[in-house]
Amino acid sequence: MNGAEIHVAGVLVHARPESLHDVCVAVSLLPNAEVTHEAADGRVVAVLEAATSRAVMQQLDAIRSVRGVLNVAVVYQHAEPEEAMNEEIPE
Repeated sequence: MNGAEIHVAGVLVHARPESLHDVCVAVSLLPNAEVTHEAADGRVVAVLEAATSRAVMQQLDAIRSVRGVLNVAVVYQHAEPEEAMNEEIPE
């Protein structure tokens, strides 16, 4: 075991509707970040992945600093050893 972990966080970003496109682009440009849904009223759902919880927090801070972002909320977070992500799941 190498001790490496994978941290995954699901976040809800609330942006000004007029800034929605720019916010989605900024989030998607972050390393290991993916915008999975956006709504015209400014809601954005994104998934973040990082090697540490500190790196997830840095991604959240980066999102908060994007112009037009009103709020960022973590709705899900999970961490597990990196090796477990490569194990096959029996059917």
